[in-house]
Amino acid sequence: MQPGAGLLPLRIRGRPAADRAGHRVGPAHGNAGRARGRGGHSLGTVGRAAGHGHGRSAQRRPGRARRTHRRRAWEPGAGARSGRAAATLATVHRADHSPLCRDAPTRDAHPRPRGRPNDHGDRARAGAPGHPHRSRPSPGHGSHRPAAHARRSRGYRRPTISEAIMSSTQTYAVTGAFSYSGRAITAELKARGHHVRTLTAHPRRTADAEGPDEVRPLNFDDPGELRSSLRGVDTLINTFWVRFPHGGTTFADAVDRSNGLLDAAVDAGVRRIVHVSITHADPASPYAYFAGKGLVEQHLTALPIGHSVLRPAILFGGQAVLINNIAWLLRNLPVFAIGGRGTYRIRGIHLADLAHLCADEAESDTDVLLDAVGPERPTFRELVTLVRTAVGSRAALIDVPEPLVPVCAAALGAVMRDTLLTKQEYQAMAHGLADTTGAPTGDLAISDWIAKNGHRLGRTYLNDTRGRRMPR
Repeated sequence: MQPGAGLLPLRIRGRPAADRAGHRVGPAHGNAGRARGRGGHSLGTVGRAAGHGHGRSAQRRPGRARRTHRRRAWEPGAGARSGRAAATLATVHRADHSPLCRDAPTRDAHPRPRGRPNDHGDRARAGAPGHPHRSRPSPGHGSHRPAAHARRSRGYRRPTISEAIMSSTQTYAVTGAFSYSGRAITAELKARGHHVRTLTAHPRRTADAEGPDEVRPLNFDDPGELRSSLRGVDTLINTFWVRFPHGGTTFADAVDRSNGLLDAAVDAGVRRIVHVSITHADPASPYAYFAGKGLVEQHLTALPIGHSVLRPAILFGGQAVLINNIAWLLRNLPVFAIGGRGTYRIRGIHLADLAHLCADEAESDTDVLLDAVGPERPTFRELVTLVRTAVGSRAALIDVPEPLVPVCAAALGAVMRDTLLTKQEYQAMAHGLADTTGAPTGDLAISDWIAKNGHRLGRTYLNDTRGRRMPR
């Protein structure tokens, strides 16, 4: 063996016949004589001193990367490595076992006969990390590298589980996903495999398995932040509203904030909006709640965006405030006052039915206006009687003049530190605005739900103003 032959991590045999005939086998062929080292002399010069160079210039050309590759087990001198060449080979070996190349092929366990090429030709190991001129072998033809790794390059990063989920699902935004109706809508969307983001006035609350996947601020005072919170959302489901003026917020404020939210959704590129409104919403209504809802509907329908408007009257199911507190009063008072004769009708929808409707419309492409109502429309007296029977109450039902109902409600509210019923809420209900005559869009009957849940209704008082329970 000639001096220096065992020191080089180079291919030091002559060019294959195919390459000599003008058919280039691989980028590494014909370049072994140009491979260069560090330290004042070129490795190609040593190769020619050993009698194996091709006679090409060994001068290092500016801007060209140093080419090295690990010696094959069957090449001469593969077992003797020392000095600079061994250090160079160690560098290449470490690069081969970097996190991006963990499945790089290892050296053959048994030496091949001298001069015998391996099963994919006499090419150097293709695809060495970071070399711009080496082609990668196609999977199959003798390559030990799996196809997935053959496609990798420096800078590749395997996506995280959350990123993989996000790339295969739609993102739906729900305002107030920690609230009564918002939580039910969120649960329905997640059950369908959607990614849910909530916009809330309490952005410090964290996402959980049963709630939204993301929490973003609902900042009506900053349109730019609103747009940022909605960016990347496919559909916005808007449940925001105020039940009555409270804490300095009026219905006019609620209209402005709702319209600003809808405008931000359009600017952020949201595809569709599902808006939860109220039965008989009308900008000309004498009742501020219904007039405000009508103005928001009017604004939404004028926007260049797909939309659905759902109009429920009252909700039942879960922690339904109205029916639960009627049950609490029947459990704890000897009498229960009914305004007039109680012949005005109530057409409620179960919370799960509303959530199902919202999810259906979020996935739709058709603009619709729907009354979100259940199959039954009992009178108010019939509704109170159903609750009284279900909870086993003996309270007497008495009729009182309609003007006295808001007064009685205000007196009880002062004791409970809550707003049981406002004057406009009672008047709108007494004038039939909690009823519709159209076809039902929900399946669950309010009478069945009351009968099945009578044992737990009214055990605690649900304070709608303070958001807390008051025990019996």
